[in-house]
Parts: sequence; structure tokens; C-alpha cells
Amino acid sequence: MKIIANKITDNVYTSVWIAALIKTYINLEINKTSIYWLSQSEIRVIANQLCTKDVQPARVSQWCNADHPQSTYNYLRANNNALRRLTRKNEFHGVNEIPNELPINTIIFENNSLLLSDLISWYKNNYCNLDVDNGYQHEVAERRASIINSRIRKKPNVVTPCSSEVKRYLDKWNDLENYTMQEEALDKLFSRTYPKNTDINDVLIKVCSLNDFYSTNIFSVFPVAKHIVNLDIDNRLTAGDLSLVNEIAYISINDIAKNFYSFATKYCSHHNPIDYPIYDSFVKKIIVYFRNIDNFMRFDDKDLKDFSSFKEILFQLRKYYDLEQFTLKEIDRYLWLLGKETFPKKYKKNKKQ
Repeated sequence: MKIIANKITDNVYTSVWIAALIKTYINLEINKTSIYWLSQSEIRVIANQLCTKDVQPARVSQWCNADHPQSTYNYLRANNNALRRLTRKNEFHGVNEIPNELPINTIIFENNSLLLSDLISWYKNNYCNLDVDNGYQHEVAERRASIINSRIRKKPNVVTPCSSEVKRYLDKWNDLENYTMQEEALDKLFSRTYPKNTDINDVLIKVCSLNDFYSTNIFSVFPVAKHIVNLDIDNRLTAGDLSLVNEIAYISINDIAKNFYSFATKYCSHHNPIDYPIYDSFVKKIIVYFRNIDNFMRFDDKDLKDFSSFKEILFQLRKYYDLEQFTLKEIDRYLWLLGKETFPKKYKKNKKQ
């Protein structure tokens, strides 16, 4: 879900509270996760978008942190792992828990009529009634993760992501003639030959080609093509509507529910590669590997199957490793090739007759 609210306040502390509210709402209501502990960096990124002034790290780590001995506002709570969550109503008897002046009539999200006032109502009526913890539950989870991670051995051939490594793998990609030619053929098919998705014949050809080239294991392609046509996706593709991926992915064929998530990311990406990175098993495995080794962001594996969360995870990975000079498409190719090398598929050998 894209945040379109921009430069809506001059007060850096107010922007921190609103940013934490927006991110918490996205996690709990839009992405349907249980994540209300937030990293300071993700709060600050949104706050800087909302504020006309630069939001320095200390505003999140100290001044708005009720658990800091030198705090000014009680907007956030902290745990022992440098994470923050929104303070609930009356945790501090109503003192400095919520900013006094808020731009309540601001629209927050693209293609959504929700105002800041709606999020504030959700905060008061829903979030403040949640049984959130003061850090202990998260610390237990972190300790459990730490035990698991202690069993994870860093693979000696996997270099920490950096600019030179990404460039090296992009060069490798360009040398793979079968993949590059396949991509060029698909780009021609999706962008120039059949750019629209209103004719079942056009869509069927694209679904068949994508399914064959990528081995996405769709054994009945016509229902998928018909499903795409019925969704009327062209304007949403152009706008980069992230919710479209999961809508394409979920389909019922012969009364059996299917989730062609990887296929759906590929279909959207070949129409709009800037807004839609590609998910597959190799990308998932290498992202999870880097999370477990470097803890670049806290997320559950299942969050990768929610496309808006998946894209946010890629953004955070790119930022954490200082790779912002690369497009998501380039990061995607790097991760896919590295994941393919690091976690090759193991095929069972046929038993001798």
C-alpha cells in the first residue's frame, strides 16, 4: 500500500507518531500480520516523508521514546532490542501520549479514501484494546530465533551483499544467453505484441509462454487467463497497484483453491518491471538466509507471500546493504542467481529397474 501523504506537518515529533501509526496500521490491518514492534529506521523513513523538516534518529530513539530517561514525549515504547511500538492510550495517564494537533483530514494511502482521522479512530478503538506486551514477548521470540540462528552456519561462498557483488552477478546474468533471450522474448510479447489484457486470446498466449518459460506448474492455463481478463487489470498494472498480485494469484479451478503467487508476480513484472519485483523459491531462500545471518529486517517467512510486504522487504534489504543505486529489477536478478547457486534444487534420482 503506497503512502501518498507528504509534508503534512512541520513538527518532527508529530511526524514520528503519525509514522508509527501508519506503519502499525499497515502491518496489522493491511498485511494481516501481528507485527506491532517496529524498527526505528522504518518509522523514520515514513516520518521524513510526512515532515517538512529532517527527522533525526534521536527523535525516535530518545525524544519520543517514553522508556528513555531523557524523553520529552510518551509517543512510543521500547524494548531491549531497539524496537519501538505505539504507546497505548492511558499507559501514561494520558500525558503526552498523542500529539495535540494532527492534520486529521489528510488522505494517507493511494487509491484509498482513508483519512488520518480514520486511522486515529482505529488506534483508539482497536489498537489500544490489543493485548500488546512491553517487550517480553518479543524478547522470548528473539531468544528463540537466536537459538535457531546459532545453528545456521554462514555459507563460506556467500559474500555479504555489496555493490561489487551485485555488479558481478548482473554480469553473470548478462552472459546467460538462454535467460537473456528468454527475457527479451517475453518483454516483446508483454510490452509490444500483446500489451493489453482484455482479449482472452492475447492473455492465453502470455500465460502459456510464462508458464512454459518459468515452469510455474499451472496445468490448466485457460481458467487462469480467463481470471486475469475478468479482473480488468490494465489500469491497475500501470498504476503499480500492489494488491493486484495476490488477486491474480488466488483462483479456484474445479472447486480447488489455488495460489499461483510466483506466477502472478512474474505476470505483473513483465508488464511493469519497475513496480513489480519477481518472487520465486530461490529469491525466498536467499532473502531468508540474509535475514537469519544479518537480521536486516524482522519478518516472518509467510510475509514474503504477501506482495506489499515482499516489496517492502526488498526495499529494506536494498537499504540495509547500501544498494540503492540498483533498481529492484537488478536486485531481484542478483538475488535469484545467488539463490540458485546457493540453494540448488535437488532432484531425486530414478531407481534402477
